[in-house]
Amino acid sequence: IQYMPTASLMIYVMGLEAAKTRRATKEEQQEMKRLLHEGMDAGLCGFSIQRLGENSTQADFDGTPMVTDT
Repeated sequence: IQYMPTASLMIYVMGLEAAKTRRATKEEQQEMKRLLHEGMDAGLCGFSIQRLGENSTQADFDGTPMVTDT
């Protein structure tokens, strides 16, 4: 069973720096939705998400916030 990792999807659509510093625009959200549907049509079971939020203590490899913190 395969799932679409949402952090990777955000980085693909928004770029790494944007995904780490801001919320997705409506257009970016629509593109992520389209890609998720495309993946599910190709056999994905769903998506996986890790949402940590403002008080997260998990940092990325360089000490900056994780994509899932935005």
